[in-house]
Amino acid sequence: MTTPLAPADSPPAPHRLRLRLYVAGQSAHSRLAVTRLHALLAEYPYCSADTEIFDVLEDPHRAFEAGVFLTPMLVRLEPLPECSLFGNLSDRDALVRMLLLGPPPP
Repeated sequence: MTTPLAPADSPPAPHRLRLRLYVAGQSAHSRLAVTRLHALLAEYPYCSADTEIFDVLEDPHRAFEAGVFLTPMLVRLEPLPECSLFGNLSDRDALVRMLLLGPPPP
């Protein structure tokens, strides 16, 4: 038995993410990472992302326990497996792959 394919114009299936972005205060790279992450997620209306922004300067002990040694650092907590991306998120293709998003909807 074969499963029929969805029409090309059908909306993509909902996509749910749980993310944590570690930043260091209001540094230029931290602000850029936050801006780029929000901008990219806005391009994917079918994606629901619970995003926690965590400032390592406010709680360095928790950051140390989480193994954060470089900021900005984006961690995809769900869906599993967890993975991390470092830097100001300027590599859009790497960010899209990490978030399992695929091409943006038309």
